Amino acid sequence: MRKTISLAAAALALTVPAATAHASGPASSSHSTAAARTAGAAGEVATMARLINQTRRQAGLPALRSDRLLGRAAGLKVGRIAACGQFTHTPCGAPFTAAFKAAGWRRGTMGENIAFGSASLGSPQAILQSWLQSPGHRANLMSRAFRYQGLAVRTVALPGIGAVRVWVNTFGG
Repeated sequence: MRKTISLAAAALALTVPAATAHASGPASSSHSTAAARTAGAAGEVATMARLINQTRRQAGLPALRSDRLLGRAAGLKVGRIAACGQFTHTPCGAPFTAAFKAAGWRRGTMGENIAFGSASLGSPQAILQSWLQSPGHRANLMSRAFRYQGLAVRTVALPGIGAVRVWVNTFGG
């Protein structure tokens, strides 16, 4: 059975005080597979960013600018979701803000959308539609308070569900 599930968005407004590995020798098939997954994820992230900004522009809102720190926070969050096998804004019991802080984001407001889907329901288009149909997620996507975003996607094996594409969209103002 194919399905997509997304949790309620969590946006938190707070005021906060003001490596690439290189292989040598011939590439192994696992290295080549990992590189292909990374290239595919980068393409999916670029597609998602474009779709989000098209949606915002159609609503008369400015585009969200990609931010390196927020991208790192999104990557850390999806990594924690994978490591703990918990699809939540607080995987492994870490506070919502833990990935933002670990990535070095120290300013303005913070928000996050997470979602997962299997097969075509894990595509950028399907996940964005899911977020737009959810009032909390839509509020984050369309918020004027957020000017920056970071995105990450990864295939994760969730207990009781199986392998799905997990998306994390972090926002900052």
